[in-house]
Amino acid sequence: MIWTRNIYKSGSALLALSVITAVFDRIMYQWMGMDFYGREWATLLSFKNWFIVENIVYLLGAIFLIRYYHYKRYRIVVWTTIIAAISSACFAILVYLVMSLHRELQSLYSPVMFVNMGAHILLAASLIFSESGTRHWLKWSGIVLGLAISMLLVLNLYLIGSGLTMTGTPEKLNQALAWISTLVPILFILNFSDESKHIHTEKQNNPENLVSENRLNILIVLCVGIMLWFGASMIERDYVLFHVPEDARVAAQPFEVGSYVSSTGDSLLYRFMKPLNYDPNAKYPLVVCLPFFCADDNDRQILWNGPAEWLSEKGNRSKYPAFIFVPRCPRGTGWGGIPNHPSIEKLALEAIASLAKQPGIDPKRIYVTGVSRGGYGSWQFIGTRPDLFAAAVPVCGGGDPALGKNMVNVAVWAFHGAKDKNVPVSGSRDFVAAMKRSGGNPRYTEFPNLEHAIFHKVKTTPGLLDWLFAQKRK
Repeated sequence: MIWTRNIYKSGSALLALSVITAVFDRIMYQWMGMDFYGREWATLLSFKNWFIVENIVYLLGAIFLIRYYHYKRYRIVVWTTIIAAISSACFAILVYLVMSLHRELQSLYSPVMFVNMGAHILLAASLIFSESGTRHWLKWSGIVLGLAISMLLVLNLYLIGSGLTMTGTPEKLNQALAWISTLVPILFILNFSDESKHIHTEKQNNPENLVSENRLNILIVLCVGIMLWFGASMIERDYVLFHVPEDARVAAQPFEVGSYVSSTGDSLLYRFMKPLNYDPNAKYPLVVCLPFFCADDNDRQILWNGPAEWLSEKGNRSKYPAFIFVPRCPRGTGWGGIPNHPSIEKLALEAIASLAKQPGIDPKRIYVTGVSRGGYGSWQFIGTRPDLFAAAVPVCGGGDPALGKNMVNVAVWAFHGAKDKNVPVSGSRDFVAAMKRSGGNPRYTEFPNLEHAIFHKVKTTPGLLDWLFAQKRK
């Protein structure tokens, strides 16, 4: 095949798609924070489809570059690009499997990531120091790629060594380096533009060339169509989850607005509902309803929060008068229990302990419940502060079963769907088993034919609220 201007233009268009997917990722991440790669978001079908598409686009770009390097006889760069492409494909497959709830593979994440980084540093070095380095755009692509990946490698090694998480300054640095890495395909495009300027004669009518050009153009059109389809699907899902709809404000309206400020100045926004026909001389239980998602507003923790909506129904408020406390976690955080994920557990527990001292609240009848991320938090809270809670109703939760020995004196009724694709059912099973081994007596209900959306079955479980409001801490 003779490399014509049209071939270079088509290759540039293919690499431009890589830039578009990278920029889209960066914008979505900055919009949504850590939740963009969080456990629940990542298991959504729209995200997994997009993840596949962006990696296919990357792989197609890599194949085009390999053919270009072979045409230019840059043999060392051919092999380093092949190694980098294979390592990226392996890393992408691992991430996809972890997102698909093969959590046992999560321990391989860091080693495979570091191998992938090493492969790309090797590629960068070959672009700089091999024969390809005579072309200044290729040399600069190696310099930019090498600096960005090397700094990411050092950052991740530092975080692992120090036990810190990707939050605050490290997260900002990580995102800055990710933005810099998006420049690399642009430098390749500039190189192709420079190459095409020096082509004086082209055999445009060569049948082999025309077939290659047409195939490449068809492939690019298909990629654009698929990207638009799955990108729009993900944006739509993001809008539903992270936009504040009017019904969220309506759902939050019956709840009072509150905030807790710790001794260190950290603040926690929350929604609070007093018992129906509140008597200031009486004592009422406090039910902590942990939302499954986190946002920047103080409204959406009520909408889609099954326990909070259920307990705030007039019939339940009349039969089971209680304070309902619904804290808000900032976007990109959680309630604890999820490995390597930022948590405001300590601040939330401080707020609950502070509320327990207020008149009207019975400190021996504090309960915690939540679904999904809230289920993780429910297990985490009673595992780290069993002295604070009388009972817990974790729904579709999980966490570290080693905490099971701490919660044997807390009354627990856990729920999970056996076919849950968002949070493995082993999350609840392991905690229940750990409590029983330590002498606890938890209740556990598993729905054999249901997946993640089980709260409609939880709230129709006979005797659940009677059981919950009968619990009292010894």
